Amino acid sequence: MLETVRQYAQDRLRRTCRGSAVASASLGGFVALAETFSREIGKPQQQTWLARLASEHDNLRPRSHGRAESNPIEGLRLAASLDGFWRIRGHLAEGREWLARLLAAAPIGGRTRDRARGLHSAAMLATAQGDHVTGKRLLVQSLALFREIDDQTAAGTVLEGLAWLSILQGDYGEAEELAREAIDRSRATGDRHGSPSGSAIWRTALHRQGQWAAARELYEQALALARELGNAVAHRICADRNRAGGMR
Repeated sequence: MLETVRQYAQDRLRRTCRGSAVASASLGGFVALAETFSREIGKPQQQTWLARLASEHDNLRPRSHGRAESNPIEGLRLAASLDGFWRIRGHLAEGREWLARLLAAAPIGGRTRDRARGLHSAAMLATAQGDHVTGKRLLVQSLALFREIDDQTAAGTVLEGLAWLSILQGDYGEAEELAREAIDRSRATGDRHGSPSGSAIWRTALHRQGQWAAARELYEQALALARELGNAVAHRICADRNRAGGMR
């Protein structure tokens, strides 16, 4: 009954002269909410923001604001910021379906950054569902767009995704190369430590190839960095893996 009432109210709103403006403002508010959440992933307030997004999930769904598909670029901004929420809460199929529709509706030559982010998010959801072929195809497309606009940070993030996908597919040599490139791009932006995720993938690739000494050296470097930065979680993980039986 509530869904019927919602659809009726939206239909009446669209018929008024204010309907478009209200819908656009509503979409903009949800974009701001989702983008704030995406910046909080991995931080102390993550659970608080997850709960807030969960409470707004029905309103965030595409059927709740028709402007998402009539304004696919803004819709992509929203969807790209929600992929972390969808993955954590298990809404993988829903996220993939929405992103596929928005990417199809968005103009190819417009707002390259938003399209690249949408492709990356769609790839992460596909990979999470085990669809590695689609995930790799989307990541390659996303990387090409980020390189086109010379966004080193975003390109590094996509390279990490490709590197991890190579780990999942058992291609450890390719994973090592991609992870190194991600670290180099991170350092090019001024981060002397490089990409933590890229470093972790590089260590994993070395370990899986039986390069124990090289992997151990990287774990020890990561452990020293975790101590320097006061990162207790990273400190524990690196110490545990460094002590693991496989780390000879």
